Amino acid sequence: MRTRARGSAWIVSALAVGLAVGCGNGVDPEDGNTPADTGGRDTTSGPDVRPGSDVQPGSDVQPGSDVQPGMDVQPGSDVPGMDVQPGTDVPRVDTPVVTDGPRPDVPVVPTTAFRINTLSLADPHAFYALGPLCLDITSTLNMQLSNAVTMDGTMPPDGNLDLSVVGAFRPLDQAAATNRLDIVLPDCTSPIGTTRCTRTAASLFLMNRATNLTTGTCLDLMPTTATTTTPAFTPAPTLPTGPCFSSDAVDLPLNLSGIMLTLRSARIGAQYMGTPATQLTRGLIRGFVTETDANAAIIPMSVMFVGGQPFSRILPGGAMNCASGMSLTNAVDMGPGPGGTTVRGWWLYLNFTAATVPYSEP
Repeated sequence: MRTRARGSAWIVSALAVGLAVGCGNGVDPEDGNTPADTGGRDTTSGPDVRPGSDVQPGSDVQPGSDVQPGMDVQPGSDVPGMDVQPGTDVPRVDTPVVTDGPRPDVPVVPTTAFRINTLSLADPHAFYALGPLCLDITSTLNMQLSNAVTMDGTMPPDGNLDLSVVGAFRPLDQAAATNRLDIVLPDCTSPIGTTRCTRTAASLFLMNRATNLTTGTCLDLMPTTATTTTPAFTPAPTLPTGPCFSSDAVDLPLNLSGIMLTLRSARIGAQYMGTPATQLTRGLIRGFVTETDANAAIIPMSVMFVGGQPFSRILPGGAMNCASGMSLTNAVDMGPGPGGTTVRGWWLYLNFTAATVPYSEP
């Protein structure tokens, strides 16, 4: 009876050791020692697994030993460094295949890109004092804008048009309620008649959305826009009507003939020409320029009369602007500022047209 008791105790002890090994508690199956008892040897990391070998459930696998041939390791599994506990199946791990170029299982979304090919400031007009006269110099600014959109004026020429704004529809679906619309400032080659546009790593890229209408007005004037002249400026801001689209509001940095401005809560809208459209007409860009930003933006010296002056200097209601003595009322607007504030400034309205262009990107 005493011998049977000792044998039973030995069996229970052996089972406890075996269970400890199966649970990965670091007990050596040969002598029951912990890693501290084996000179710091780590017996919990599991066996070294060789591809093509077969680990059967319940098999005896010595920690740190090479698994014998016959172990089943699925192709694509991550074998190196993987901990396989004795008595467990090796799970299949599928590794994605990375390829250069399009994948056949991923659909390619067609892109239709429209580049702005005419651009002009419609409201507010710009004024500057020349002696006793207060001149409307809006046409001078618009000439600069036109040159930037249609020409490579850098010296020496860099081969690109100076100002390019592209709306990329992904895809263009005029019958859908909304389209994905990316607003991009890419590099577009000169001359304009054969221009091709490329988005580079340095290009401004804003993911946006276009909302389509078949009838009605897609983008209107802000109700808080100041009344600047009586009668109103000519030509007035164009309002896109159906079939048309308008973008969501976004802060849009623009280089307008060398004047660096951020149009806050900017929206873009235009009327489609054709189905599918190949041109946009009655286009309007609407955005708010804060008085602080306008004071900081300096007009390039190349602009006649006003070069070197703050942009606010030529806007009605700006500091030292001569138009304050004319028949102007409520010349300064209120609009969105930093951090959700409402501040002084001007809602700018720019008229444009656009046409489809070849477009590529990384």
